[in-house]
Amino acid sequence: RFNTFSNSYDLSKYSDELANECTPGIDNSLWILSSSFNELRKYNLQTNQLIFANPLSVDMVNVTHMRAFQNLVIISDKEEGIYFFDQFGNLLTQIELAGIDHFQIQSGKVIFLCEQGIVTLDPFQPNSYETIKAPEGAFKGLLKSDTTYFLIRSGDVLVYRRF
Repeated sequence: RFNTFSNSYDLSKYSDELANECTPGIDNSLWILSSSFNELRKYNLQTNQLIFANPLSVDMVNVTHMRAFQNLVIISDKEEGIYFFDQFGNLLTQIELAGIDHFQIQSGKVIFLCEQGIVTLDPFQPNSYETIKAPEGAFKGLLKSDTTYFLIRSGDVLVYRRF
């Protein structure tokens, strides 16, 4: 029962250079991670105009996911961990956890699977986080419901409950 159509954006309207990742912002904007200039850029979706481009002080080579959440932009890198940026594209903090392919945000918490296990953290206090030992296996992704974790492999899904 979906009554609206999903939005799609032609990235060529916003940027001619190579874009690693992009995500819609909460304020009718589009965030683009530009690998050509190593910048985090914010565009106005109504006017297609660049709001600002902030040069990054870190090199993110293996970016796997990017998402805007409230006044933050969160970017995961497979080798370097997860980065938190403010609404102006300034790096707030980096959590060095290798192996993050994807993250989700549920009930205001960032949840992801990495080499250390299943990690849950508050994006506004990311330096203190909870890690749960994950089952062994080559998992491609993780989805979480209230107390159940769905660990996704190529051919099956492992249901993991925390009591």
